[in-house]
Amino acid sequence: MSDNNWCKFCGEGVLCKHILHERMRQISELVKTHQKEMHDACSHLQGDLGIMAGPKTAIVWHMYDDKVIRGICTQCNRFFVPEDSDYLHWFSMESGNTMSIAGRVEPLTDEEKRLIDKHGFGITEIL
Repeated sequence: MSDNNWCKFCGEGVLCKHILHERMRQISELVKTHQKEMHDACSHLQGDLGIMAGPKTAIVWHMYDDKVIRGICTQCNRFFVPEDSDYLHWFSMESGNTMSIAGRVEPLTDEEKRLIDKHGFGITEIL
């Protein structure tokens, strides 16, 4: 075995927890870098994958129990949260997906109905 296969901390071989931890850290950094590149390259518009091209976003919006609306791009898996600098830009565009809402007990407010009608294709008519 070469010196690269032995842990400098404990002297064990390639299955040493120190070596495995360092390799997992390197893989995690590569995954984060790749995800960032995918998010930056994605237009977040329908049609990037060659299906149903159009001006609508590929972002699915969901209203959580805390009444915060967050989104996820169906093409690159980027999460959109209100703290993002471009959140309002993307939220103001028409989505090609229907907005979903977490479990509810109380009726929808007028503002929630307006948001659903804007992003959910008139779903309040059946609620």
